[in-house]
Amino acid sequence: MHKLLLIIATMLVPVGNSFAANTVDFDSGVDLKNFSEEKLYETSNIEVKGPTGWEYENRRWWDEDCVNFTTDKSGPVSYEPYNLESELKVEYCRDVFVPDGPPPGGNQHPGGGPGPHNGGFNPGPGGHHPGGPGGPGGHHGPRAYDYETSDVNRGYRRECHVRVVDSVRKAVQLSIKDRKLFPWESEQFSACLEERNVKLYEKKVAYDYKAAVTQDDSTIKRYEMTPVKRLPTPPDPDGLSVRALEYVNGAFHFTFADKWAEYYPNEKTVLKVTLIRNRTLWFDKKVVTKTFTLPTNAEYTVDFEQKEGVKNGTYHINWSFVREGQTSTQDEIDMGRSDKQDDFEVRDGKVMFVAR
Repeated sequence: MHKLLLIIATMLVPVGNSFAANTVDFDSGVDLKNFSEEKLYETSNIEVKGPTGWEYENRRWWDEDCVNFTTDKSGPVSYEPYNLESELKVEYCRDVFVPDGPPPGGNQHPGGGPGPHNGGFNPGPGGHHPGGPGGPGGHHGPRAYDYETSDVNRGYRRECHVRVVDSVRKAVQLSIKDRKLFPWESEQFSACLEERNVKLYEKKVAYDYKAAVTQDDSTIKRYEMTPVKRLPTPPDPDGLSVRALEYVNGAFHFTFADKWAEYYPNEKTVLKVTLIRNRTLWFDKKVVTKTFTLPTNAEYTVDFEQKEGVKNGTYHINWSFVREGQTSTQDEIDMGRSDKQDDFEVRDGKVMFVAR
């Protein structure tokens, strides 16, 4: 019996000492708030062995690779095959516990990392190769992109990186059958590869085309474009220009030159002209606005009659034009202010300076 009591007493002594060494004396003025924070920071360096410390796949997507085919030549056009490469990207993330919010500085993007929907790595048609066809696209091998996102309220920081885990290469070739373009026109097509699918887009065309796929296998896709009917295209902003601004016998005479008149037979040109008097240290004064519809010609002259005379001062015009017909779209082309070198001064009913 005495031996049993001695064994129990011996076992209780270390336990009592250990407890006493870690016991807080609540009467000694210890701040419980500071005590809990200190304990929190002491444990924050311990590696978490749970799901929050594991890396996981967040999302994956195939990037598009695109090329633009641009031409301003009439007749048949054929391009050399162009190699495209589409990459499979995977975003891996892990959530790291942050006791006091995210660390200062660093590369943080609260809106999320790169992906197919926020413009990070998916430029869309024409994004990778904005120019015309060139040499084959190179394969860069696996690579990663690192970034961080933070959520202070929830007390963690998400660390992510993107790796290229696969890629597909395929060539595309475009040919266009015989058609005629006007001197100011150009056409542009865009071909894009996403995973194993090649798509062709018409970005700017002067014809309604019928597209035919003449070959499509694992290495190349060939398109042949046949023009069906002509489409109106926007007119050339540089097609019309101011030739002269004059004031003669109580009337303003404005002359415009049309360098593409021969391509608009039996069509009309609408000129909208606003006469403006320049004023120093104040807003310019709009005098009058007139619209003229004229048969298309190499030169147009329009008159502004002023029955009550003209005030002394320097004048210029704001102007625009519209092509009425089947050749071009009927968009109003705003040419804005005439060149300052074309400004002219009227003094006592006489022109002191006439442009050119």
